[in-house]
Amino acid sequence: LALLRLSIASFQLFGIFNRVIFGRVVQHCNEDETRCVPYGGPYLLTTFTVWSWCLQALYFLVTGIAGLSPSLLAKRRGAVFSLWVLFEVSFAISLLVFLVVWVVLIPSLEYKAASGTDFEVMAAQRGLKMFFSFWALCFHNLNVVFM
Repeated sequence: LALLRLSIASFQLFGIFNRVIFGRVVQHCNEDETRCVPYGGPYLLTTFTVWSWCLQALYFLVTGIAGLSPSLLAKRRGAVFSLWVLFEVSFAISLLVFLVVWVVLIPSLEYKAASGTDFEVMAAQRGLKMFFSFWALCFHNLNVVFM
């Protein structure tokens, strides 16, 4: 079980480093390009999804290490309690991220893609493409599977 947790933490940390450090930054602008918002690279750290992914990576890393050496937590009741709280918070956050993406964000983008102005259709299609990319699917779905 400890090796599984460490494997999950490794995958999550790889995903974070891959997207944050090596990810490409793109500008998402409004229709007349007067206001732009950077997205990708270190700007991904502004999203709730990535912070929840980081929190889960921390949980799996600590519990994986503790699983390899149970004596680390044997006499540290506060540490065990903290890990329990960290699990409960991470689980609730993973459900929140999953539900918001699949019940709110993706349906609203699909609606805009079907009935918006030309610019809204283009922006919605770009958003849907982003949500169905490999790492976005991992960040938004595997968090529930892992927990």
